[in-house]
Amino acid sequence: MQIMRAVRASRPWQVAVATLLPALIQAGLYALVGAVNARRVMHDDALLRVESSWFGDPSHAWARQWPDTAVSTVLHACYLAYYAILLVPYARLALRQEMSAWRVTFRAHMITLLIGVVIFLLWPVEGPRFRAPIGGDVLPDAAHRVTNTLLATFSARGTAFPSSHVSIAVAHLLVAWTTQRVLALVMAPVVLGLAIGAVYGGFHYLSDVLAGALLGVLCVLLSRRISPGAAAPAAT
Repeated sequence: MQIMRAVRASRPWQVAVATLLPALIQAGLYALVGAVNARRVMHDDALLRVESSWFGDPSHAWARQWPDTAVSTVLHACYLAYYAILLVPYARLALRQEMSAWRVTFRAHMITLLIGVVIFLLWPVEGPRFRAPIGGDVLPDAAHRVTNTLLATFSARGTAFPSSHVSIAVAHLLVAWTTQRVLALVMAPVVLGLAIGAVYGGFHYLSDVLAGALLGVLCVLLSRRISPGAAAPAAT
């Protein structure tokens, strides 16, 4: 009943715009990065030298070392949930007409996105999905196939480091903790699974994921510093 009252109080087109606009901005920037980086030299070799010195064996070989269909299904489901993470917080806030919290979420999202885009353009890394893809012979489950299909359709070359899936998911999670506490509790294990799945599925190096998580945290802190009085109280 509460949701129905919110829908009646809000115009459907307003809710749709508030939900979809951030994702559309992100898609446009990714298309731009993909076009710019299409023929540029990638820096995977330099990143892998650092990662090898830190972590030893290549992190993107996890699935080859420990193939498991059930684990793959769960982790890839979390990875696919990224698209819900992009939309659900905005939709929920728009339906509840909590536009102050919407602006807090949007600010953190855009700061994270824009800093990531600058890094992609300055130091492009294509990631193991291009260099050493995990095939269906290793992970035959449907979730892995669907994830690969979506990434082949919508991802852009040169956007592996830092992982924007992780950075933006972490940013949304941290903001939701202060604006939509119940949603944040639901998101937390999904974001963790997403981060692990990004490496397990062969989409990112471990260093991409760690850098993405750090970027998400720093960008939320930066967003709060830019507008320290903008954070909304925790909501249900």
